[in-house]
Amino acid sequence: MKIVFYGPLADTIAREIELTLDEGMQTLGTLRTHLAGMYPAQAETLCGPRTRWAVEGEFAADDAPLDRAALIECLPPVSGG
Repeated sequence: MKIVFYGPLADTIAREIELTLDEGMQTLGTLRTHLAGMYPAQAETLCGPRTRWAVEGEFAADDAPLDRAALIECLPPVSGG
């Protein structure tokens, strides 16, 4: 599956990464936890309540299944004025 990051996460992690879905990553929540382990410096943003996630173009909650997901998008909170 492809994971696309926006905002500061695109700068600190990458614009996009590819991951193979394994048995431990069946929901968006388990994927977020896995990514936080891969990128501990960004864990607070990856798992934070203000970060929005989309699965196949639809905003999703942590219990969203990933069994057929090909595209996951991570939209961290932004600031500015």
